[in-house]
This record gives sequence, C-alpha cells and structure tokens, in this order.
Amino acid sequence: MKYVPKSCVKANMLALLFCAECKKQGIKNDIEKPLLDYFWKHNLFYKSDDHKTLMLNAREGWRTIDTFYPFEVMRVGLQNIVESFCALGYGNDPRLQEAWNILNEKQDPDAKYILNGALTKSYLPKERVGKPSKWVTFYALLAQKERDNHAKSR
Repeated sequence: MKYVPKSCVKANMLALLFCAECKKQGIKNDIEKPLLDYFWKHNLFYKSDDHKTLMLNAREGWRTIDTFYPFEVMRVGLQNIVESFCALGYGNDPRLQEAWNILNEKQDPDAKYILNGALTKSYLPKERVGKPSKWVTFYALLAQKERDNHAKSR
C-alpha cells in the first residue's frame, strides 16, 4: 500500500485568510503561491483525486461550500474564502467562478446572503441559520468590491 500524505484543508483555509490580510497590509510572504496552488489543485473545495467529492462533506453548515460565521479554527465560511481570493487578486480568475456561483445561490430576493451555519455559542450577536446574515452579506459585498477594484487596477 502506498502512503499518500494528507493535508489539512481547515488549517490551509486559515492560512489563506492570513495571506489575504498580509496582502491588504502590503506584507509579502513566501507561502502565498504554494497555498494558492493547493487550492487550485483541489478545485477550491474538492478532493484532489476526486473533483466531485467535497473535502469537507458533512451536514449543511459544516461543508466547504457553506456560508458560516463567525469563522473559527475548524470552520471558515465560503464568503471568507471568496473574499480572501479577491484580496489576493484572483476575484476574476475563471477557477473561482464556481465559488462565485455557489455564493450567489445563497442570495435572497433582497440581495442579502443566507447563513448556512453558526457557532452554538458566539461572542457576537447570534444570527439565525437559514436567515439573511449581516456578516455573510458584508463579506460577500467586500469580495465583490475587491474583485471590481482589482479589475480596474489592471
């Protein structure tokens, strides 16, 4: 049997958020490219050897394609992942299109984004799963703004 090392997508998601914040602050780092390569290899959300199976494929609210807030060590919401890619300058990259499509499916008729998952105990005012979320909407709009600003600067 051949040993295949496994990666921790949850840790890599937090590293992605870190890289995005570094970029916003003008701080260069040497992990951005390998980290982006990791996510591109996984088609963002999927197992590297099976691009039809989600890396985190549990119940709704716990999957890699769900909106979740506030983010924590074990869960990061789709809106934060998309916003991070936009901050890094990849908002218009065709490889991110599926993520945009999934995120946009979570919009209600009032253009607010629905929350798929939340912490049971939170330090922030509690938002209800299945209802529009101020925080998810904020990060989705921030991602759109960063994508548009980056497109204008090219």
